[in-house]
Amino acid sequence: MNRARAPSTGGGAHLTTGRAGRRLQAPLVQFTLSAKRDGPDRNTWLDRARSVAAFRRALLRWYARTARDLPWRRTRDPYRIWVSEVLLQQTRVEAGRRYYERFLQVFPTVRALAAAPLDRVLKLWAGLGYYSRARHLHAAARVIVRQHAGRLPRSSPQWAKLPGIGRYTAAAIASIAFGECVPAVDGNVKRVVARLLRIEEPIGQRSTEELIYRAAARLLSRTRPGMFNQAMMELGACVCLPRKPRCSVCPAARWCAARAAGREGLLPRRRPRPVPPLVHAVAVVLRRNGRYLLVQRQRGLLAGMWGWPSAELPDEHADDAVVQTALLTAARGADPNIQIGPGQRVSLVEHTFSHRRLCLHVYGCEVREAANPAAPAGDQRRATPPKGVATRGTRDSPSGRPPPNARWVRPRDISRYPLARVDQKVLACLTTGTSRSRAEQPKRATGRHAQ
Repeated sequence: MNRARAPSTGGGAHLTTGRAGRRLQAPLVQFTLSAKRDGPDRNTWLDRARSVAAFRRALLRWYARTARDLPWRRTRDPYRIWVSEVLLQQTRVEAGRRYYERFLQVFPTVRALAAAPLDRVLKLWAGLGYYSRARHLHAAARVIVRQHAGRLPRSSPQWAKLPGIGRYTAAAIASIAFGECVPAVDGNVKRVVARLLRIEEPIGQRSTEELIYRAAARLLSRTRPGMFNQAMMELGACVCLPRKPRCSVCPAARWCAARAAGREGLLPRRRPRPVPPLVHAVAVVLRRNGRYLLVQRQRGLLAGMWGWPSAELPDEHADDAVVQTALLTAARGADPNIQIGPGQRVSLVEHTFSHRRLCLHVYGCEVREAANPAAPAGDQRRATPPKGVATRGTRDSPSGRPPPNARWVRPRDISRYPLARVDQKVLACLTTGTSRSRAEQPKRATGRHAQ
């Protein structure tokens, strides 16, 4: 389907994607995406060797002069570079630095990481969010040790075969650690290239993503690919900023088509993101004999993390009967034989995930004498959740005992368990006595070298 041409607002170069042969004249950059020609036309500056060489020299000189001193830039150890790449996805540099140094103190080698239980890895990761990164990092380390005798891959295709490693991460590790000539295109690099070539099509479309990737490959230094990739990322993180690009100090300003057209603040374009839905849920704080009941999540974004038994509500207008049933559902999901009294509201915790906003109503419940575990299953009263109430606890154990992923924990030992940030907020409300928590996750960054 042909896309409408974006209006031109200046005399700079204009790059767009579309079907075969569509071409727009521009004084600086001209780019065609067609079935016959796989990439730039012969008269773009990307195809003029002197122009590309001048761009590379300017960027590398700037990077050598201004690059931030970051711990993962002082090594070419592929394991340390890999850990930094995973840690810094969607994470700001200052937070990532703290986690990076602590992580390597505990797991200095891939063998140490592979030998560790997942709970220990998740505990170190707690508070950083996006816990699938930690699970994949741990799984990949075990693959390397068990299937490759602890030898890390040396090429991007080999890295890409490991759990949780995509094209960007594989390219970054291979180029920085081993000098492989492959572009590492993260969010920062996409923004830089989109402005350099004045790409008017929204980022996120497959055709635009591939166009940016091929342009980044043309720009890449053949002699210093790792350094060049880091320089491109640094440029996006420190100068070519999303909202207020610092064009006056940009080493690539003379090549930037968006700046020439006065559109640097409008590009890159992005498709509108859907507003994440608001979900209401209850968390039940159960205490018995001086211990709290925690459950380990078995699936979803928080798989492997520990927290408070919880269940979703149909909506924010659920009446008391629905709330009490949801509390019992959550408690019985953790311990099928538990008996609880009416819940008393303790606090309200608000949290934002990548895909939804959560309003968690926290209740404390009295634990009554447990039902007889020897009684027939039919004699055990069980909570049937109303429509719209879904348990987030663990499955029932047929033996009548709490399953292994539910534990009664002393207050002083809770800190030993990997709690997701939302569950840490609940704990903070309990320990400080506050009735509301609005704190949210740290702001997401757009790539490895984001500020």
